[in-house]
Amino acid sequence: DARKLANIFYFYNQLKVSHRLIKEAREVELVDYLVGADPSDACTFAYLNSMGISWPQIRIMLEAFPAIVFANADPGFELYQHGTVRNLLREPVLQFLRKRLQIGPEEVFNMIKIHTQLSRYHLTTNVIPTIDAIQSRIGFSSRELRKVLLRMPSIIGMSVNTKDGGPSTLDRRIDFFVKECKIPLPILRKAIQSQPSLLQYSIDRSLRPKIFFFTNELFISPSSISRIISVAPA
Repeated sequence: DARKLANIFYFYNQLKVSHRLIKEAREVELVDYLVGADPSDACTFAYLNSMGISWPQIRIMLEAFPAIVFANADPGFELYQHGTVRNLLREPVLQFLRKRLQIGPEEVFNMIKIHTQLSRYHLTTNVIPTIDAIQSRIGFSSRELRKVLLRMPSIIGMSVNTKDGGPSTLDRRIDFFVKECKIPLPILRKAIQSQPSLLQYSIDRSLRPKIFFFTNELFISPSSISRIISVAPA
């Protein structure tokens, strides 16, 4: 858009960053760090290099702080190949994911590639409430939360609140594991990290019939089922 073009022209016209350095940053030196990044980021790092900061130093900085790179709101052809995607990604969502999960644009890009509906979620009504609820109700650390959401970003589409104040989809699944299956929350937390899809299996169509089969057909005790889910959650 016009704002991005203005940023790029600023580097060319005001800061006098050479096209050669920008191309070198984008295509050679930082190619692995700028996937899915805003085009102006290549200009920023080219400018830093022109000021005497070496490419290895810039790479170390990007390894330590991947969230300093902005995600590109233009989905590009590759995302269109994976499903229905907005013509322009929601920039507030992109930047929130980048900062909250401390990830770079490439990882945000891959999350949308895995779950294209993520491009249509609203920040305040979908993304923030869901991520907050998942972390607080299950007790994930920031590192654990990042691991789970990168593996299965579709979890962000889960219902965590209801209009009538009743238990949400997230609440019902947690209660099923903790109350019906007698799985302590710390063990459930580890199981979800190994198999994030535990948060998306249907209770009535998948989880409860399987537990019924284990207990009534195979005569496996509830305590053993708890161990099975914690060791082999898939």
